[in-house]
Amino acid sequence: MSALTTTAVDSEDGESSQGPQMHRFLLATLLLPVFIPVAVRAQDEDRVWAFQPVERPAIPRPRDVVRMANPVDAFILKSLEKVDLTLSPPASRRTLLRRLHLDLLGLPPTPVEIDQFLSDTRPDAWARLVDRLLASPDYGHRWAQHWLDVVRYADSDGFEYDDPRPHAWRYRDWVIEALNGDKPFSRFIHEQIAADELFPENRQALAALGLHRLGPLRLNAGTQDKAKNRQERLTEIVDMVGSAFLGVTFGCARCHDHKFDPLPQADYYRLQAFFAASQAVDLPLVPAGIRASREKARKAWTKKRDAIRKRLEEVEAPVRKRLLAERRGRFGKETLEALAVDASARTPDQSRLAIAAERMLVLVEADIREALPEAKREQYVAVQAELQGVLSSEPAAVASVMAIADRGRDVPSTHRLVRGEPHDPGEEVFPSFPAVMVQRGRPVRPGSFRRRVRPSIDEVGDSEGGHSTGRRAELAGWLASESNPLTARVFVNRLWQHHFGQGIVATPNDFGVMGAAASHPELLDWLAAELLANGGQIKPLHRLMLLSETYRQSGTVSNRLAVAADPGNQLLWRFRRRRLEAEPLRDSLLAVSGQLNRQAGGPGVRLPLPPEIAALQYKGSWQAHPDLWQHNRRAIFLFV
Repeated sequence: MSALTTTAVDSEDGESSQGPQMHRFLLATLLLPVFIPVAVRAQDEDRVWAFQPVERPAIPRPRDVVRMANPVDAFILKSLEKVDLTLSPPASRRTLLRRLHLDLLGLPPTPVEIDQFLSDTRPDAWARLVDRLLASPDYGHRWAQHWLDVVRYADSDGFEYDDPRPHAWRYRDWVIEALNGDKPFSRFIHEQIAADELFPENRQALAALGLHRLGPLRLNAGTQDKAKNRQERLTEIVDMVGSAFLGVTFGCARCHDHKFDPLPQADYYRLQAFFAASQAVDLPLVPAGIRASREKARKAWTKKRDAIRKRLEEVEAPVRKRLLAERRGRFGKETLEALAVDASARTPDQSRLAIAAERMLVLVEADIREALPEAKREQYVAVQAELQGVLSSEPAAVASVMAIADRGRDVPSTHRLVRGEPHDPGEEVFPSFPAVMVQRGRPVRPGSFRRRVRPSIDEVGDSEGGHSTGRRAELAGWLASESNPLTARVFVNRLWQHHFGQGIVATPNDFGVMGAAASHPELLDWLAAELLANGGQIKPLHRLMLLSETYRQSGTVSNRLAVAADPGNQLLWRFRRRRLEAEPLRDSLLAVSGQLNRQAGGPGVRLPLPPEIAALQYKGSWQAHPDLWQHNRRAIFLFV
């Protein structure tokens, strides 16, 4: 027992010297992290609501049938009746029109559209409007942004070099097309997880595999540890699949058993094993002859660019060294000591000192240019101009999709890693679904996969294609299956979140014990069952929510009794107001001013950066698009 614990519980009078309040506080602080996980694990795992199979509950019969437009209202009204509340009055038609346009399209209605709707007196005018907006291409532009945020889409690798991903935009365009075409929920999952195994002949579907390549990629010279690099990539995809599709914090089980949810560490690595055979590949979409000539031109361009960058570094190196030494020389003893300590071992005071010092050690090109002798400065500026010229003449990349593939039959073994350390493997594990989420948790072992498909890499000129393991196809099938208790719930909860401002589960990436409790669990289960029953079509679910009286009610806070009974509006007695996100706000400003460029698709457009931000980019790598009209495209088509 630690000295602090002894102080808390041992004294002559049975209390600590700090009094009974401090006694209770210390006990709670010390023992809660121990007892809570034990208590949670002691629960019957089958009684955790989110891990139960989805079953369609009966539609309740509320008293206020006048306000019940569809089953969504039935569940909401029944919950409100329990506290003697009902829905707020309907919002005005003008408010509803604007609400729906911003919700579905991310753009405000035009004056003509406002006049048309306000003058439409047909009983089904609202339903007609919903159907028209769901059929608009702008629906995909708006709702794809939500999904791209969930899966952490980016057009560059991140970290120091932050190299661009020339083919990432094809994944973004695939998501837009999938949503506009109302691709079934199951197919939406299958293509992203295993298009190469399930639909190898479909080149458009292969773009969905970009999902596996969206995580940050460390490419700088300090990462020579191949095992660690590989583990970082596997960790990224497992954590993303866990949060995006399953709504659980799987990453908490990487180094040890999950402290709160029934997810043992071994299950984390069993899930990781589904991806163990996969490697990153760019699958070309052009014939081999054209590809060879383009690759030759690009290789020559890359060599020229790197040579100029090296000349810049040779000029910069002595100045950079001198400037850093000068700045370090101004640091006090405590700051230097803080910098010498590993970041994970610093005290709070050392962390504050180190962060402030590291900011002072950041050198931008302007710092180096000003510190150069005049003769060297002219040379430096000339080389920079030369680099800008080369960067602006970058040859077109070979048309490819950013994807993954299983290359060959040899699959690296997967082990449970002790404390998550790549160089400390424990027992070997095999692909298997989390035991708490399956009725029969038998492992799926290599060789038991039914599918043996050959990726269509050969069809586009790559002769290195090999037989797939079928592991990801197996995982995709389970993720989208009716027997999976989480995926459908998580998906419809995201739809509800963006229509009503907050999910039925307010923590959309965490359906576990530490996530928020569902405000209407029966409604969530009914919606999930409806998604599975209607063939996985997403637009009918949108329609169901948007045609409800719950969606069409006013957002005015005028019912004092309701405010007292449900101040957080968890029961939805009024429409929840929310701020418009940055992307639709920007797009709306461009639209109402007549400056919005409606061109869709293609590589992300780079906007000009403020000088102080541009100076931080590696070697002038950020080049704004020269066509100013391109800068006015919708936010989803900007370089991220």
